[in-house]
Amino acid sequence: MKAEIEITQKTFVNDQGEEVPYIAYTLQLGGKEFALFPRKDDKKLLNYMIEQQGLLN
Repeated sequence: MKAEIEITQKTFVNDQGEEVPYIAYTLQLGGKEFALFPRKDDKKLLNYMIEQQGLLN
């Protein structure tokens, strides 16, 4: 099975009222949406690759 992951740049508001950017990974499967949370090392690599490819700029 192959499925696509949607990678989007989002923000949330922290306790101090500041907007904090983050990258969200979402998988659509069987008509349902799942949030994915990469492991710390994988997240570093993914963020580097996304930045190098200019995917979210």
